[in-house]
Amino acid sequence: MNKAIKIIAYLAVASLLSYLANNGDREFIQGFSSNIISLLTTILAINIPTSTLIISEINRIKEKTDIEPIATFKELRHGLIMQIAVLICLFMIQTVCSFLKNKHIIEEPIINVVSGSFVIAAFIYYIEVIYDLGIALFDLITFKVKNK
Repeated sequence: MNKAIKIIAYLAVASLLSYLANNGDREFIQGFSSNIISLLTTILAINIPTSTLIISEINRIKEKTDIEPIATFKELRHGLIMQIAVLICLFMIQTVCSFLKNKHIIEEPIINVVSGSFVIAAFIYYIEVIYDLGIALFDLITFKVKNK
């Protein structure tokens, strides 16, 4: 339930921001949209080794303590799968919106808002993932300091 509420909140905030951006100077959101897939792919490429580092550190801690990190590992795996899924969905949405815009099936301002909403929502999700991985890394550093 918590994840569904989060997705709805992301889409609501993203839709509002997209609407505002598309009713003002559209240059920024247009440039941002054209670079988003390469940006998110780069972030994913950075998050994979970061997740691997977190897993290896947890395994080291596991050898010294009685923790069972299976849930943490599942969450990291789920996060990576979700990042890939978001990239694939964003690619498909951008492609469909481009098709609809070229065929004039739906009015261009509506397509721009919808497309921009998904771009912004994907970016917000990736920011959350970066934040979570950063918190996990600092928690591991703090854990190691406390137990020396």
